[in-house]
Amino acid sequence: RALDSLRTLVGFGDVALDSAANTVWLPRAGMRLDLSGIAKGYALDLARRALASTSIRGGTLDLGGNLLVFGHPPVGDKWRVAIVNPLRRDRTVAELALDSGAVATSGDYEHYVVIGGRRYGHLIDPHTAMPARGVLSATAIGPLGEWSDGLSATLFLLGPSRGRALVDSIPGLAGVWVVDRGQRVVTKSDVVCSARARVLIVMAASPKLHNSDAASNWKLTCRNTEKRPPPQLPDELRMLTERGRQ
Repeated sequence: RALDSLRTLVGFGDVALDSAANTVWLPRAGMRLDLSGIAKGYALDLARRALASTSIRGGTLDLGGNLLVFGHPPVGDKWRVAIVNPLRRDRTVAELALDSGAVATSGDYEHYVVIGGRRYGHLIDPHTAMPARGVLSATAIGPLGEWSDGLSATLFLLGPSRGRALVDSIPGLAGVWVVDRGQRVVTKSDVVCSARARVLIVMAASPKLHNSDAASNWKLTCRNTEKRPPPQLPDELRMLTERGRQ
């Protein structure tokens, strides 16, 4: 019953924005707004915009694991960004080669609690009000930090089948999932990629990665998933998507 009552407080569609008065109205007692799902990504975009007026022409911006790369890298022709193995943080499951863009990963391997011997992550499915299961991590790649940050948790909650349909329906986006099969190791078959992610991933990892946890030479072939029609975009991302398309 407690969870049922909480579910009634969830949903961006119930938030009333008045741009003229610069106000936000939450219609039900107990509702709150939490911008942590896009805050770091948005901050990356602001930092990148600030650097545009300087002599800096290329670099990596990192806010707690949310990355944005731009310009020309000091070594090679593309920026190399690693995706950490969620079950073994000293290894990676994939390495991306990017000209520019932003990367964010959401997972249940850092923030969780153990109750009765079972681990519960911090990413809550709004439909069940329970921690989402079946995915260890989801990585979103996009042109802006706000996009990748906002989408990574959504892709985690949607899972690889529905999530892949979503990112493949929006130009410029890509996703990589590590599926949870209850094993102690991550195998190649546990890694699922969207169509664009398969193009961005390089086969051999580099020792010079823009991720302090990355130290693997594991070669990877992303597993494909069956094609499904794109799901309806979650309420939490509807306004973000419309603004990005304008």
